[in-house]
Amino acid sequence: MKQKQLRTIGKFMLTTSDNGDEPVRLAVIGAGTWGSVLAHIAAPCAQVSLYSATGKNVQALQQDRRHPKLPGFILDPRVEVKSTMGEELREASAVILVVASRYVRDMARQIASLIQPDAVVCIAAKGLEQGSAKTLSEVVAEELPEADICVLSGGSHAEEVATNLPFGISLAGSPHARSVVKRVFAKARARTSEQDDVQSLERFGAVKNLIAIAAGIAEGLALGDNFRACFLTDALTEARRFVGASPEDVLSYGALGDLLATALSVHSRNFRYGCWLGQGLSPEKALAEVDMVVEGLNVAKVFDQFPRSDCPLLTRAANIAVHHENITRERFLSRLGY
Repeated sequence: MKQKQLRTIGKFMLTTSDNGDEPVRLAVIGAGTWGSVLAHIAAPCAQVSLYSATGKNVQALQQDRRHPKLPGFILDPRVEVKSTMGEELREASAVILVVASRYVRDMARQIASLIQPDAVVCIAAKGLEQGSAKTLSEVVAEELPEADICVLSGGSHAEEVATNLPFGISLAGSPHARSVVKRVFAKARARTSEQDDVQSLERFGAVKNLIAIAAGIAEGLALGDNFRACFLTDALTEARRFVGASPEDVLSYGALGDLLATALSVHSRNFRYGCWLGQGLSPEKALAEVDMVVEGLNVAKVFDQFPRSDCPLLTRAANIAVHHENITRERFLSRLGY
């Protein structure tokens, strides 16, 4: 495979994707906004099947090639949309899991007998397993011990990627797995950074959702840009400690890039959820307004269950997210420790 090197930042190699002679047979499991968009941008380079894990959105994607939550988006006609998973999954050399973190173990268990044992399994979901605090790669490795696991993360909102705007992603995993995923997205407008450490990328991708909820609450309470800058700086310091990464590791699309996109954007469901809380809505009404999975809530529950003395700010933010009541500016600041 040929690869064009662009430049190197620290130990992260920024590259275009590999070119291959034969298209990868790709199965994308999860037809939410991100799964649908990943299938769409992979279609020029892969033979793509998109599976709905819940049965939602199938009819609209099959008949109109549209997604109910992505206005103006039209799914590439080459993507085959399926409502059930069967033996045809064995033809896939690569599988992308794009289901909510709480469903990852069950989904990996479901496909264990259907996929090639040594298939590349790319995890494009973010979160930690509630009850164990395990990363999703640990969960998938337990259910698919022979799979070549890769993680895809980054500050990349489906709403913008769907309109062909440039974005950045980070890949972590074996060189082979990363190479396959790069081939799949060779024609996407993506800048890619790579690293070997899978779990640090995952853990950052999970914790930034918790940070985004707190940043959203601050926005809803109109605490201003100065406080948000202060809070995000402090939270980033603790996130690096939680992840166990070097300062250099934080300067990647899957770390700092992901945090900026998630904690500052109205496209972020975690940020929007926090905003609604800050404006006085109950958690139930805030979730109804977002009408999508808010992964930061699951991470908050993990932090609340397993408090971290070395991450007091993140632990307090998790406590606020889990045990939320009508909250004022002063109460919010006091509970965070400001």
